[in-house]
Amino acid sequence: YIGKAFLKCKNQTPYIYMFHASTALETMAQGLDLEHQAGVKSLIAKIIKPFFIIYTKIIEHKLLKQAETIWVLSEFSKKIISRHFSNVQTAKIEKIQYLTPAQFKPGDKDKLREQYDIKPNSLVAITVRRLVPRMGIDWLINNWRHVLNKYPNIKLYIIGTGYLEGEIRTKLVQKNLINQVILLGKLPEQKLIEYYQLADLFILPTKNYEGLGLVTLEALACDLPVIGTNIGATPEILNKINSHLIMPTMDSVSLLNSIDYVFVNRDNLDLASFNNTDK
Repeated sequence: YIGKAFLKCKNQTPYIYMFHASTALETMAQGLDLEHQAGVKSLIAKIIKPFFIIYTKIIEHKLLKQAETIWVLSEFSKKIISRHFSNVQTAKIEKIQYLTPAQFKPGDKDKLREQYDIKPNSLVAITVRRLVPRMGIDWLINNWRHVLNKYPNIKLYIIGTGYLEGEIRTKLVQKNLINQVILLGKLPEQKLIEYYQLADLFILPTKNYEGLGLVTLEALACDLPVIGTNIGATPEILNKINSHLIMPTMDSVSLLNSIDYVFVNRDNLDLASFNNTDK
């Protein structure tokens, strides 16, 4: 809506559009948060959603067309613009490199695990996601028992909040996973970094629309191996390290195969190629 106000300015100043994602397309993929609340709010959200999508896409389209330059962080985002926003000149779309802030770096893993009372022989997997359907947390939980069957000493820590939290907590009880899958909620940045540093594995289970996945780069900067679904820009990052880090399909076999590969080949994985930090 700042964009709408900007378009109404009489004296147009040349500007750069930093395109992280399309709000319109994300809303199409996951809906409005209010849809998932009880009562009248949900009904109103469902009524206004199609109008919100159309209106937001019109504003995004105008801003993209009038921009002097458009910056994107992935080839996937370039394709999104070309596919969904007609008459935007591709020549003015520039892919730039995201520099992970310098505080995201390897830490003293043993010391942190002792601090957080994590046993030396335990395996720690983490994911950092909004708790909404597009992010794939429900899929990950549904398949976690298969992982536990092979790695009974592994725990999954989920960092983030969202409207699915209640459903997820219920599912963990139903699947008897409340001691193996831990919801940590939203963490301060320093605690988030510490979990990156103490973990053995990061999992990105996205179901739909991943413009880049900054959490993937944050994890890699902390020397934490990442596996992810074959969605959006994730393959652009992980293929440059090792194609086995990408789950070709969203099923328990692919999940377990990628986890196996990391634990067997951890010492041979070169994560340095994406340890790009802002010095």
